[in-house]
Amino acid sequence: MIHGRFGNLFISTFAIEDLSEFIQSLNQAIELHKAGNLKRAKAMYMKILSDHPNQPEANHMLGVIAYQEKEYELSIKLISKAIEIESDNPSYYLSLGMAYQEKGDLNEAEVSYLKALNKGEEKYGLDFVPSKFYLANRFESALNKIKQKGSSHELNKIYLGLAEIFFSKAQFGKSLDELLKANEGILQGVELKRFNLQIAKCYFALSQAQDGVIAFKKALLWQPSLDDCFEMENFLTDNNLDEFLPRIAQIKNTIEEK
Repeated sequence: MIHGRFGNLFISTFAIEDLSEFIQSLNQAIELHKAGNLKRAKAMYMKILSDHPNQPEANHMLGVIAYQEKEYELSIKLISKAIEIESDNPSYYLSLGMAYQEKGDLNEAEVSYLKALNKGEEKYGLDFVPSKFYLANRFESALNKIKQKGSSHELNKIYLGLAEIFFSKAQFGKSLDELLKANEGILQGVELKRFNLQIAKCYFALSQAQDGVIAFKKALLWQPSLDDCFEMENFLTDNNLDEFLPRIAQIKNTIEEK
């Protein structure tokens, strides 16, 4: 959810001599954020907002830190303020959807993800949202566009979020459709694990066990967390896949020994 954006309306209020210093400060905060130094990044965002409370990206990024610290109500409040200031930024709606999803408000999460897609299409055209081709049943055009440009990292997050929401509503076909829109080739680490675990669940729910087993084996290639292991155990038991349980037990033991 880390993006570098200053807000066109906000920047227009700066004197030329102040703009360079402001951009430098915000970029420094974002780089600290990317490096995982949340404490220093948070302090810098708050300092920026003390001087410029209506700076959209600082509000957004402080909301992202709140999300990372599991303060979802605060995250939603800050990101919503960024959207009030700059309502055409699809990244903000993506971040808002993720916060709502973790809070457990799946309806609001779905609305935010769909707004991210719509705003992305308005701002960047069909390159940003190849899924719109699917809605028009122009499959060949969609496939060509995806092959030419690929799906962005942000799009993958939107598709994965929507897939999880649809699955929780027992809309397994719709969940799988969202996953198949994602570009698996640019997923990494935790997201790749989430993607393969979610696609395995969809295949099993749709009685496509062979494809489900393949996806589940891919999910195991990425080191699961303890919570992932408990989720996988329930999933395996529900789907009579006891042959994988010893592998999960081994992973749990390794995690607990650390």
